Amino acid sequence: MLFYGLPYTDPEQVRHHYKVSVSNHDEAHQYLAQQLNEVVDPSKRNVLLSHCFIDGAQTCESERTLSIGGADRVSYEHFQQFDYVALGHLHQAQKRGAEHIRYSGSIMKYSFSEQYHNKAMTLVEFTAETSEPLITSVPLTSPHDMRIIEGDLADLLEQGKNDPKADDYLLVRLTDKHAILDPMAKLREVYPNVLHLEKPGMLIGVETEMGQARLGRSELDMFKDFFLEVQGDGMTESQTEMIADVLNTLQTAKQEQ
Repeated sequence: MLFYGLPYTDPEQVRHHYKVSVSNHDEAHQYLAQQLNEVVDPSKRNVLLSHCFIDGAQTCESERTLSIGGADRVSYEHFQQFDYVALGHLHQAQKRGAEHIRYSGSIMKYSFSEQYHNKAMTLVEFTAETSEPLITSVPLTSPHDMRIIEGDLADLLEQGKNDPKADDYLLVRLTDKHAILDPMAKLREVYPNVLHLEKPGMLIGVETEMGQARLGRSELDMFKDFFLEVQGDGMTESQTEMIADVLNTLQTAKQEQ
């Protein structure tokens, strides 16, 4: 069995080294594949190890973009002469163009964009009985999964008490529309491995309709939210009148400056 390495290559490198005219990644890899064709031994099993972006491959947020504008896309057809093509860089396991041209994918999840990936090891076996490789996906299970959960804080705290996978690494999206005091600490009481917290229901994206509506609320309304979160109960009528007087005094002073 023979193995051939084809690292990630820019067209500029191919032009400089081989003194040929190639304008993009596809043409560069086509030329390199043709060079390999001249040394491939058809009497043996030939395996290519490559680090390129096959056209149509599915990406996620974990991967660093190799180039811009689609010029990095490479056709799988250049590599069909090999008995197996093991591709790298992309984190999702997938085949491209043919059964024997595959990305093995990463063995763990490295971002929340991979939450639905099924991680596995690709076992490739060659036998004397068949010319095609026997390809088996061996599932890999991590002790802690990566998940995204969403909902009101109170509901998530209650849910976390009985969540059998409460130790997973989590991105939490809170849908609460009122101010919350230290939500991360509260969440980690039931979900100890919260890694990231988003609050789209609050003043995060002011360009959204919800954000614009929130901006229109008065200082008194926002203070009522804060008071409710800290004290666990709403303000009394006398407390509301007192805070309103304070805010009016501050507003008047500001206008007189």
